[in-house]
Amino acid sequence: MIATWLVCAGVPAWAQQNTTDIDKALTTILDQHFSKLGSLALVQNSIQESNAKRSFHIVHDSLYIYYADPTDYITGKPIYDTTAIALNELGKVKLIRGKGANNEYGLGIQFVPLKNSINKEVESNARNSKITDKQLASTNGTLVQKMQGQASGVFVGSDNNPGGVPKVRIRGITSVNSNSSPLYIVDDVPINNISTINPDDIASVDVLKDASATALYGVRGANGVVIIKTKKGGNEDVIPNELKIQKELPYTLWIFGEKAKKFNETPESKKLIELLKKRAQLL
Repeated sequence: MIATWLVCAGVPAWAQQNTTDIDKALTTILDQHFSKLGSLALVQNSIQESNAKRSFHIVHDSLYIYYADPTDYITGKPIYDTTAIALNELGKVKLIRGKGANNEYGLGIQFVPLKNSINKEVESNARNSKITDKQLASTNGTLVQKMQGQASGVFVGSDNNPGGVPKVRIRGITSVNSNSSPLYIVDDVPINNISTINPDDIASVDVLKDASATALYGVRGANGVVIIKTKKGGNEDVIPNELKIQKELPYTLWIFGEKAKKFNETPESKKLIELLKKRAQLL
């Protein structure tokens, strides 16, 4: 935990208090913006800051955490109106630097399931399917078109609208959402549209169905989950070098542009930003 790291680094006690203040400020923000059925007891920094991401463990006492308008960090469009994640499926909150639709950069909150053994889940469940890069290379077309016939139970339909994106449905899924499309996770980041991904950049595709999808992703995985790993392995390539070393970036909750600016103008956010700036001077 970062508090221990600060002690080992010989930072005085008042600096450790600064870290505690950051935890409290972030907890306040999460309470106000995410929790509807209870409060978050504590958000605690769990690792030393790295180039691309930071993680916070969460100690929780509510039944669900809700977050409104989760946004696709590539298209800038909402994924769902509201998403609920059962707390027994939530391991930590990951904050990742990403790129918005208007080429703006910021930190976004991503809820990470408690289980991190996605590959083991896929391998142990016969109803899940895996597509390798060699299989994708054996057929022509877009990624969506290549998926049909390569993964059992995956159906690709046409969209009759001009410029429409082919619809992907996973057989055997009974939708609880008005949107029956599966959840797409690309290099651990949820996105709304995979039609722009170059199939040649993909290392593997895992299609999760039934219980394994909901166990890992809660209600978001009710329509199945398509997990895509690219050969690049993440969004590091879209993060400028000068941004990687900044430690005072505000939290933008996967929302960029005007919404992010409004969020960052709240008193709680301003306080958090100031605390982060102070701590950045100590590291």
